[in-house]
Amino acid sequence: MSFISYSKYRGLLAIFLFLSGAALSNAQLTITTDGAYTIEDAIKRPTEIFRLHLNEQSLTEIPNIVGEFVNLREVSLRGNQLSSLPDSFKNLKSVSSLVLRDNDFTELPEVIRSLENLTVLRLDNNKISELPSWIGELTKLHTLVVNNNKLTSLPKGLGNLKQLEILQIENNLLEVLPNAIGKMEQLKRLSLKENLITSLPKEIGELQHLIHLDMNSNRLTDISQIATCASLVSVYFSFNNIKKLPKSFAEMQNLGFLYLNNNAIVNLPDGIGNLPKLQYLIVNHNQLESLPTSLQNARGLKWFYANDNTLNNVPSGIGTLPELEVLALSNNKNLVLSANFFQSETNLKTVYLDKEVPDSIVFPLLQNNAVEVLQY
Repeated sequence: MSFISYSKYRGLLAIFLFLSGAALSNAQLTITTDGAYTIEDAIKRPTEIFRLHLNEQSLTEIPNIVGEFVNLREVSLRGNQLSSLPDSFKNLKSVSSLVLRDNDFTELPEVIRSLENLTVLRLDNNKISELPSWIGELTKLHTLVVNNNKLTSLPKGLGNLKQLEILQIENNLLEVLPNAIGKMEQLKRLSLKENLITSLPKEIGELQHLIHLDMNSNRLTDISQIATCASLVSVYFSFNNIKKLPKSFAEMQNLGFLYLNNNAIVNLPDGIGNLPKLQYLIVNHNQLESLPTSLQNARGLKWFYANDNTLNNVPSGIGTLPELEVLALSNNKNLVLSANFFQSETNLKTVYLDKEVPDSIVFPLLQNNAVEVLQY
């Protein structure tokens, strides 16, 4: 597969783009599985070029000649100053991966609409304020990344991306999500952290293949809509305005990672400790006064952070859970632990406690050199 890359040949760039008027160079541009190509060779035999990388070249435009490389499969224009693409780009029907991240695009170029075989589209770190409705015509898309832009809404056409598995729209200005998000049947990873989203559409619960959901740093108060996403493993809702965790969360049998720190949660569902795959439960910086006794049954739990709450007591069995490695209970000023809460034979590696916890309770841990006890 022939490959043009300019990351190591910056001096040849102006020649290829015909911006300098100089003669074509004979220097080898790249070594491929089927031989080495000079720039001159590439232009003479454009149909033999399959990958084009023009990364970090301070480009403000791409020449029309790029449209002659009709068999390109992969195009990366990362880290330039581009705000448009040439009309000839529509000839690149075979392109499956297009990377336009770290540029100056304010809108999605219309020519991308013709790239019917596109599976990967990277648009992160631009200035895009709107995605066009026709993005739903790119029906082979597998991965769409639009992090760090200026989007305030998403088009309904997004729901036509039936093969999309990865959608990342982090650090934008989104306030709502379209109901059509529930139509992306193959979606596995959805990251919308660092937006302004205040609510989730009920249709999000139709995403039965969703494994990873990151909604950190939004303005959500209700997250009950995701309880029917049966495949969810990793859930991140830190830094929101959540006050209550729905009882239905205790029925999410595949849940392994649950991050809820920095909210206003008052209690956890009674059965949450019975989740068979729960490994990481992060609920620090909330308003918890007590914990469900079922947490004593969370035998696969590895990390449990409940510091900076208003806990009065903790079920005694938590301190001796067989897989627990990290336990954080510090800054719960009225917390009282049972006399036998800890044992010297433990899997614990790090424990965070208030300095007011009696020495007699901490003593078993101090007999184990593998345990680090941090008291503040």
